[in-house]
Amino acid sequence: MIKKLILVPISLFFECIVGFRNYLYTKKILNITKSNIPIISVGNIEVGGTGKTPFVISICKLLLDRQLNPLVITRGYNRKNKKSVYINKNSYQKFSANEIGDEPVHILAKLNGIDMIVDHNKSRAVLYANQLKNVDFIVLDDGFQSRYINKTIDIVLLNMKRPKKMYQLLPAGILREPIKSLKRSHLQYIIKGKDKLNLGAKKLNSNYTIYKYMNSKKEKISVLEDNCRLLSCCGIGDPLSFHETLKNLNINIAETLVFQNHVHYTKKRLILINEKLINCDGLITTYKDFVKFDKNFINNNLIYVVDINIVIDDKKLIDLIKTHE
Repeated sequence: MIKKLILVPISLFFECIVGFRNYLYTKKILNITKSNIPIISVGNIEVGGTGKTPFVISICKLLLDRQLNPLVITRGYNRKNKKSVYINKNSYQKFSANEIGDEPVHILAKLNGIDMIVDHNKSRAVLYANQLKNVDFIVLDDGFQSRYINKTIDIVLLNMKRPKKMYQLLPAGILREPIKSLKRSHLQYIIKGKDKLNLGAKKLNSNYTIYKYMNSKKEKISVLEDNCRLLSCCGIGDPLSFHETLKNLNINIAETLVFQNHVHYTKKRLILINEKLINCDGLITTYKDFVKFDKNFINNNLIYVVDINIVIDDKKLIDLIKTHE
């Protein structure tokens, strides 16, 4: 009760700040960066764990299948290099998660290279992208709150697995903006859970692929070996969802390690993981985590990677893309 009395007033103050900021952009009092290249924004109104990265990968695949060249703009959270970095699709293997962030490396690895700008200043990145040749669409990662950019298609992803009472503004709840802000978007998709708030958002399905890495070899598998006891390890925005996925896949988890989102797998953390692996047959993790392991760690351990694929089958989105091709 005391916690509620403290947090709710702070949330109301936060709502005033968010509302005033949105008002300034709606009335065009604050400057908005425009682009000659159509921009597809992928964002959320919640704190973490809505599936933005796999959705960005899926939207890029959709564009590539239509013979369109996307360029991804992303901030690159928790990277050590804060400079603006342009990555050509032919040179993506030169960059590490320490340099550009785990999510950019994840996206580049899954798409076997794609044009990308990693920059905390998204307006600067948009202006730079407009100077490049052969860019048909800009895919703006985590762009819903970026009111300072004029977006062509504004998409919001939702995680509806959390308790209903959590859908309040920070810090009382998990929302970065009020639910009513969704009317600003063109499309809303539920990635996890069901529409418990009756928002009318479309539910998108996901499927999973498991890859086995052993002795420097990669293998796509359908089932794990019987009686294989694994260490679950992740550092993502929604670890509970990952654990639920493992449970649904009937994977035998002997031990669990959870790190903070965007974790760097330092030598100290890898030593801790190796200590836990003594009593396990191998490690199971997410693709986002896997791309941050060093080669020696990968080569010396049995690692299973769960890769999520979001199925984009919405005619409304495809029609919007067609309009701006």
